[in-house]
Amino acid sequence: MDTNSQSSAGANLIYLFFKLIYLMFKELAQPLIEASLPPLLAIAPYLIIAGAISIVLLIIALILRIRFFRAYLKEQAVLLELVPSDTTLQSQFSTEQLFTTLHKVTEPSSWINRTIGNKRPFSFEIASTKSEGIRYIIKTSQYNANLIQKNLRSYLSDIEIREIHDYLPQTIEDVDKVWQIVEVKLGRHFAIPLVSQSQLDKHDPIAYITGQMTQLSEGDLVSMQLVLTPVYYDTHPKIKEEASLIKSTIMRGK
Repeated sequence: MDTNSQSSAGANLIYLFFKLIYLMFKELAQPLIEASLPPLLAIAPYLIIAGAISIVLLIIALILRIRFFRAYLKEQAVLLELVPSDTTLQSQFSTEQLFTTLHKVTEPSSWINRTIGNKRPFSFEIASTKSEGIRYIIKTSQYNANLIQKNLRSYLSDIEIREIHDYLPQTIEDVDKVWQIVEVKLGRHFAIPLVSQSQLDKHDPIAYITGQMTQLSEGDLVSMQLVLTPVYYDTHPKIKEEASLIKSTIMRGK
């Protein structure tokens, strides 16, 4: 028997094998199909209506999210420079409460925005130049600027807040020197808490950062940005799944 004949015989055996499996499956599954077909036909119109409604809702949610995102991009950003007093007597607990309150500002104000995942993030920034020194800045939207100022003044009554122009060059062509953007990430899992700073009067942790932003040359600019934004399943699914798993594990006492 030549090679072509062997290949043809092998193909015929494979065909007969799959045909036998198909006939066996058809013989076993046909009664089940006949029994379940009438109920499926009875509810088919309702399934079609439910599917059509789901598709329409998804399209509406997508349109609303696109419109919100476009409006957010067109909204003019507000930069607030913070000038604290020389002495700050607030405790670590009150500082934590301030950040908790500010984080709630980024959450959607209506159930519609919460459902489709709209949010208004803002950033804490430290900028340093030779002419203006080190500045502490919050970049936010006009929608949240007034609320953030009220929270900050409740935390520090003698803080000075003034609105400033954007300190960054508007285009790459405006940069006359070498520039670089570096993204800093956590070295360990996000669930591991950062070190608590309970003795702020003896140790200033921000000094390690600002110490690297001094002794600049004319025209140099160093900036650090920390973006604060809510975490949703549709934007950070992996983080939300891990957070839910950790929460359920803690609740079970494991």
